[in-house]
Amino acid sequence: MPHKNQPLNSVFMGTPDIAKASLEIVLELDSSNILDLKCVYTKGPSWDGKKKEFRDSPVHSLAEKKGISVRTPETLKKNLTEIEYLKSLNLELIILVAFGQILPADILSIPRFGVLNLHPSLLPELRGPGPVHFAILNRLKYSGVSIMSLDEGVDTGPVIAQKRIRVKKDAYYDELYGDLSPSGALLLGEVIKTIHSLRIHSALLGTPQDIPGGPEEIFPVSPEKSLSRMIKPSDRIINLAEDEPIETYAKIRAFGGLGGALFLFRGKKIGLMEARLLVDTEGFAGADEIYPEKYYNYKDYFEKLPKGFDGGANLQCPPGSFVFCAKEGLIVNTLRKGVYIDIKKLRPEGKNPMGYRDFINGFRIKQGDLIGQERIK
Repeated sequence: MPHKNQPLNSVFMGTPDIAKASLEIVLELDSSNILDLKCVYTKGPSWDGKKKEFRDSPVHSLAEKKGISVRTPETLKKNLTEIEYLKSLNLELIILVAFGQILPADILSIPRFGVLNLHPSLLPELRGPGPVHFAILNRLKYSGVSIMSLDEGVDTGPVIAQKRIRVKKDAYYDELYGDLSPSGALLLGEVIKTIHSLRIHSALLGTPQDIPGGPEEIFPVSPEKSLSRMIKPSDRIINLAEDEPIETYAKIRAFGGLGGALFLFRGKKIGLMEARLLVDTEGFAGADEIYPEKYYNYKDYFEKLPKGFDGGANLQCPPGSFVFCAKEGLIVNTLRKGVYIDIKKLRPEGKNPMGYRDFINGFRIKQGDLIGQERIK
């Protein structure tokens, strides 16, 4: 029987930046003899279209810099070589953070104290891939991080620890991701220390997600908001003339880092990468509507209109029209009276990202021009 103070034989599995933040904590625990990190698993190099070269994942780069062995199998499913290798390490813990592969049962059963997983949501809310995108798309006021003991389901294992984090009303994906990464890493570190101290299986530290008093009761979840999924290209499409503007604004913030929310203008795809939602405190027609407190809604964006813009009151423009077009700004009206999209940054098809002034000049935008008449197929 290993001595209580001996470090835990462990393996780390992860790929993107959120996993890199966790690996940094794991490396600290390795140096303080809480863990004995045997190796790191990550996805193989990916092609960088801009630099025209293959690039290692953030986790790969950090592990290599620290002299940790790195393994990049295409899959772990029915991979006898990797399964036998993992068994040979006498593992006590596998730490999984955004690895990008599903662990098969024959790997889940290898470590003595189970597999720890960091998930960037308040489970059971937003189980599945894409939880950070969907926290913004669902207009949640709060998201968070969960540490669970991984089982064979999709993010269904017992929850060991959670941290609630406020989602700023104007937060873009990168900002929220940046808030979740260090918080999740620190929480993960505390759970690892607990397992090292108590020497018990991670599942015994957690609360099942499907019993009274579990995470569902602490953070109630509406069924339609309970799952996330892989992002599809069609998710990015917006129609500034017909879509609910607060939903459009959520898409802009969720997909700004992917090239923006997409619309057609004069036959070209345009990525709307940055904007503001303007809700006129005096002109908004839905001021008396009652909204669930859990989600951001129009009342959260009440403010005075920008200087020089009167809301286009004297213009007879249909929704999806440029109602303000000047060096001070580029503003589109919507199907909601008193609600506008204030455009800041765009990326026309085949071009680099540009500010609204360059867009006005390049496309010769005039007040009254429509942008909601064409559809992306």
